[in-house]
Amino acid sequence: MAAFNNPNLAILELVATALGPVCDSVIFVGVCATGLLLTQERSDRLRITEDVDIMAQALTVHDYHAIEDQVRAQDPKPVWYCMKRQKIFSQCQ
Repeated sequence: MAAFNNPNLAILELVATALGPVCDSVIFVGVCATGLLLTQERSDRLRITEDVDIMAQALTVHDYHAIEDQVRAQDPKPVWYCMKRQKIFSQCQ
């Protein structure tokens, strides 16, 4: 199901690419990840989302800031801009 009829796959791939190696340290949750968890086709369409939710393990404030620094080092600002202007995000790939 992940590659078929998943309206959120493009935005999820965009964020995963922007995160670079940080992507290995996070999990995707929320509506954007729903299509990845399905094992059978659905007759109804998946809900479209405009955001990508991620979670990372941070046991201390230091861990939290380390993850934050890793994300900043990837400079994902162009992706966030494209996501905010969701109508044209396909042009940003």
